[in-house]
Amino acid sequence: MAKGKSSGSSREQKLGDKIKEMENLINNYQPDYDEKKAELDKLNEEIELAKKDSGKLIEKYKEEAKQAVLKELEEKTKAADDAFENALKKEDEAKNLKSEAQKLYSDTMNQIKEQKKQFETEKKNAMQEADKY
Repeated sequence: MAKGKSSGSSREQKLGDKIKEMENLINNYQPDYDEKKAELDKLNEEIELAKKDSGKLIEKYKEEAKQAVLKELEEKTKAADDAFENALKKEDEAKNLKSEAQKLYSDTMNQIKEQKKQFETEKKNAMQEADKY
């Protein structure tokens, strides 16, 4: 039994030594771990800040794109309005020209009727004059 006790205590001793060795190993690497952890935390903070900044940039670019589209739309709307106004002016000009043409036609037809009437009167007078001879 004494042998069993001594081998148990030797085993406990080996386990205790192994635990101390592990603790020393952990303690030796702890500062390096803490340093790497701090670097990792700092990088994570930078990533979060970059995400926020990129979100702000995306919003800024979206707003700039929206403003550019609105400006282009306003320009095209103004151009369309101007074209419409010009079309209305041309339509008015065409109506005025049509009205003038109709008046000119009417005046011309009246002149022709008047000349025809005058011609008929002169012809009648000439025929009456010819009948006298």
